[in-house]
Amino acid sequence: MLKQISLAQAKRTKRDRFFIISAMLSHAGRGACKTHLMNRVGLSSSQVEAYLQVLLQSELLEVSNCRRKSLYRTTEKGKNFLCVFDALISLLDDAHNVLPSAESERLLLCVDNKLKVSISGMASV
Repeated sequence: MLKQISLAQAKRTKRDRFFIISAMLSHAGRGACKTHLMNRVGLSSSQVEAYLQVLLQSELLEVSNCRRKSLYRTTEKGKNFLCVFDALISLLDDAHNVLPSAESERLLLCVDNKLKVSISGMASV
């Protein structure tokens, strides 16, 4: 489910929290332990802990115990987030290819700000 995000990656020098959340939800689709998520997404142990806390609180992930390990799975709400996020990135890529550079930059900024506001209820990571 994880898309190649060409426009967004080209515009950022580092990943922002939405792309990290998207990667974590994608890798936890069928279930993943904390170490697997840490290695696949490229985060430190403390970063993974912080993101897991936010994703569990917002019910985008669920946790279960399997052979003395915690197994994290993407919930339906998390899968919906991935679908909407992927669609939004596709729209932005399309807009970037059609709009002049300055207009696509404004659109990117506007969407990025709206995304931040829409999940502002989530704990800060």
